Amino acid sequence: MQLVLFWELTSVFSFLLIGYWYHRRDARRGARMAFTITAGGGLSLLAGVLVLGHIVGSYDRTWCWPPATRCAPIPSTRWRCCWSRWGR
Repeated sequence: MQLVLFWELTSVFSFLLIGYWYHRRDARRGARMAFTITAGGGLSLLAGVLVLGHIVGSYDRTWCWPPATRCAPIPSTRWRCCWSRWGR
């Protein structure tokens, strides 16, 4: 959930940075567009996190992505380990 929070903070700060010259029309329009795009991405990210948590049954990151000592250090094997947990 921290990822979603900081993504939304990035959205707000990009809006403020782009819209700093608020007296210019193109800056205001660009700030609104940047906020719309990043807010849409943030909502999609939130939906993905919620769906993933519902499927896995936990929002604990270490439950879905175990430390390297519990699975083989090969990345593809780690993903198979995570995918096998989703079927439970």
